[in-house]
Amino acid sequence: KSGLCERVQGRILGVCNRSAREAIADLSRKAESTSPRTPLPCTFLPAHTPKELAAILAKAKLSILPSLWYETFGLTIVESILAGAIPIVSDLGAMQETIASFYGKSFSFDPCQALQDSNIQSLEVCIINTLDSYESEFATLLQKREEIMQNLHSHHYLKKLINLYLYGGG
Repeated sequence: KSGLCERVQGRILGVCNRSAREAIADLSRKAESTSPRTPLPCTFLPAHTPKELAAILAKAKLSILPSLWYETFGLTIVESILAGAIPIVSDLGAMQETIASFYGKSFSFDPCQALQDSNIQSLEVCIINTLDSYESEFATLLQKREEIMQNLHSHHYLKKLINLYLYGGG
C-alpha cells in the first residue's frame, strides 16, 4: 500500500458526466471494498455546470483527470490552473501537450489496462509526489496562472490556444 489514503486530508471528489452514473456507483463500491474498516475519503458527484465546477476547483489542491481517451485540448486543465488547483492528467493524447504548454503533472497510464495496479500505482505516486512538494508546485502554478491571465487578451496567446484546441498543438 502506498499510504495515499493516510496522506489525504479532506475529501476526494470525483465529477463525472451524467452518462457515467453506473461508473460512479461502481467506483464507489470499489473504493469502499478496498478498505472496509477505514473508508476512503471519496465522493463521486454527477456533472456540474462550469460555474459550479469552478467553485469546487477553487477549494481543491489537485484536479485529477485520469482519462481513458486520447483527448484533444484539455480545457479542464486550464480551468483548474485558473481556479488554483494543480492538474494531474493521464499521459494520453493532447492532455500531455496541454500541461507542457500551460502547467501540470502527468502519470503513466495504459488505457488497455484501465484499473490495473500499474496504472493505479502510477497515479498514487504522482499524487504523493505532488503533495510532498506542494508548496513549490503551488508557487509554480501561481506563476503559470499569472502568465495565462496576462496573456488572455494577447493575440498570440489566443492563436496558440485555438491551435491547441483545434489541432492538439501546432
